[in-house]
Amino acid sequence: MAESRQVESAPAPVFVDQSGLRSRHLRRFGWPVSVVGAILAAAMGGSLIGMQSDAPAMEIPPKPSYLPAKGPLSPSWP
Repeated sequence: MAESRQVESAPAPVFVDQSGLRSRHLRRFGWPVSVVGAILAAAMGGSLIGMQSDAPAMEIPPKPSYLPAKGPLSPSWP
């Protein structure tokens, strides 16, 4: 028995933009978006470079000094 081999061709593409209109629209949309992104990245980088490295001091109240309680075993303080 001889097997018959059939050559299957690849399916034809469903959508082909031969005019290049879709890629032209994407490029026209992509340039302004990339320029805005570059401006925002430069502004963020500039703000990080120009910042002070010192953090502001936190307003933490000081702890009261430790005074031992007066009792029968503790010395009397004047």
